[in-house]
Amino acid sequence: MQLKSSLIYCAIFFVALVRPVWSQALTDAAQLQKKINALEKIYKEAIDADPHLFNGSEYIQYSRNTEGFPFYVSESPIAGSLTYSNTKYKNVFLQYDILTDKVIIEHPTLSGSVQLVDENIQNFTLDKKSFIRIADSTKVNLSTGYYELLYAGKKLN
Repeated sequence: MQLKSSLIYCAIFFVALVRPVWSQALTDAAQLQKKINALEKIYKEAIDADPHLFNGSEYIQYSRNTEGFPFYVSESPIAGSLTYSNTKYKNVFLQYDILTDKVIIEHPTLSGSVQLVDENIQNFTLDKKSFIRIADSTKVNLSTGYYELLYAGKKLN
């Protein structure tokens, strides 16, 4: 009976000693999760876009000694829309390099431009013009690239 009482007292002492540590660990974990959530929110607000969009390689600018510019419509990025990896993005500042047939976006937090992965681009709009990507089509003898969409078919009311 004495051994049983001693074990009960030890168990009570252990629980009394450890319980505040467990409680503190749970509180610390909850506070840590709140901080993580706050940082994620700040990050998402800072880039104001889906980070998935900003993957690709760095776009290397042409030499400043070059006359003219290789971009469709404007030397500066202009607002457009983009379907990238089956996700529609609106009001994205784009450039379309017509010499290399590449779509470029400005990275929101880093200085520099990102050349998007061609295979992930379904379509984009710039200056009220729509462009679609056509992958090597031997049926109509078109090479892979971006083409202005002139007619999309009848619109049904």
